[in-house]
Amino acid sequence: MNNYLSDSARARPNMSVPKTGVVGTGISASVMFAAQLASKQYTDIRIDIPAILHDHLPRNRLHEVFAETADAASALAFAQLLSTSLLVDNHPDRACFLVRLETPEMAPGLPRITATGLKALRLDPAQYLQVHAPDIRAMLCAAADIARCPAAGAVILEIHGNPRSIDLTATRRLALAAEKSGVLVLLLRINARTAPSAAYSRWQIRSAASQALPGNAPGAARFQCDMLRHRAFMPGKTAILEWNHDTNRFCAAAVQGPASHVTAYDAFPALSPAAKTSSGGVSAIPVRRPGTPQRKQAPRQATG
Repeated sequence: MNNYLSDSARARPNMSVPKTGVVGTGISASVMFAAQLASKQYTDIRIDIPAILHDHLPRNRLHEVFAETADAASALAFAQLLSTSLLVDNHPDRACFLVRLETPEMAPGLPRITATGLKALRLDPAQYLQVHAPDIRAMLCAAADIARCPAAGAVILEIHGNPRSIDLTATRRLALAAEKSGVLVLLLRINARTAPSAAYSRWQIRSAASQALPGNAPGAARFQCDMLRHRAFMPGKTAILEWNHDTNRFCAAAVQGPASHVTAYDAFPALSPAAKTSSGGVSAIPVRRPGTPQRKQAPRQATG
């Protein structure tokens, strides 16, 4: 009996209170973790959104830009300018691709890009190529092919709504392609709900009131930028941004005097909703998979 009790005692797990040294070690670890968290929060406070966009946004990653339908033009302008900011230092001559649906009927409210407007933004129209795809699957294939090409600079994939094809697996493929080739991938989500993805960062873009110039002339367009996610910083930052043509980067907008309400279409003539086709040197490339039937257009009826 004594032997049985002895064996049971030896097999029973140690339920005694840990020694003071062990408890002290646990408390020290908790204090150290809290200190590191506080230090990270303090660091986040000192680094604003313009600095994050310019210095802490890896180019060879997938980033998401969200916007409502009314702010689609501003979000597209933000994505174009962001790609310019991240490419201007090392690869200013590389092309930027915009992958979108083929016709405006498939994505109502689709802003158009013109070469004249790109020049007004001091951007080279020859470096911007539009890829028109007939469906979401073709868009993903085209964007993945571009993201795998090291000679490309950036690819902007414009998605409206929440199609089932845009899931964690699809974004993971794009993220892996960007990491391997070094191509910047921007996933532009218009009127979409946030969902799990492989994006390195996630941003919400809204149009903001511009600052009136002398004589009450309309000022430059501004963006309200909210950081929803970033792997190196805590979310929750927000800022009003302006684009600096001289430095090719975003800067914090100075708030003073009356504000003038300028739409993104007025401030960014490259995004013209009235333009029916891309013209003036901006190339549009149709993309069709093998076996995809051509869409038949309804015959026009003669009038008069």
